[in-house]
Amino acid sequence: MVILDQSEFDNVKGKIKEKKENCPTFAYSVLDGYIRGKVYADSNFLKTVLIGTNSGIYFVAGEINNLDFNNFLFELHRQSKVEKSRFTLFSSSENWNFIIKNMFKDEIKEIRRLSYKYCHSNDSIEKKRLLGNYFIEKINAEMIKNSLEFNEKYYKDYWGSISNFIENGFGFNILHNGKIIMDPRN
Repeated sequence: MVILDQSEFDNVKGKIKEKKENCPTFAYSVLDGYIRGKVYADSNFLKTVLIGTNSGIYFVAGEINNLDFNNFLFELHRQSKVEKSRFTLFSSSENWNFIIKNMFKDEIKEIRRLSYKYCHSNDSIEKKRLLGNYFIEKINAEMIKNSLEFNEKYYKDYWGSISNFIENGFGFNILHNGKIIMDPRN
């Protein structure tokens, strides 16, 4: 396996787009340099790639029948268990899901996630009223400081700092009567 230099990240983005891989946002954030991480590839031909954040979140894409790469992926998981560090793996396809389930067997658990498509418009949404006393509001530093689940530690782990998220990321909370409705305290 090779660890790619940041100068090669545009090639990875091109391959992902060319193959129409279903790629999570954090992987693009690594490739764009907003989040620190590494990109592993089977070779300079980029047949199979693994994009990982420093916090232990990974995305695998490309050829599924790549035994050397699959063994590397399995060993990376084993190493994370030894180090008691996080290993969360996202895949690009149902074919990868099948390979991962067979390779890892009972060592991992599958969690289904929903993905949303961001349709950028020129309208900036800072706060928008929904029905009743519900609002959707762009995440800000104050919300982060007052959240139990998505708190300062969360943003430091994933983004390096709150300020990096505020500057380069975005997200929204739904509030009811001024309180975040998904926060366990509310």
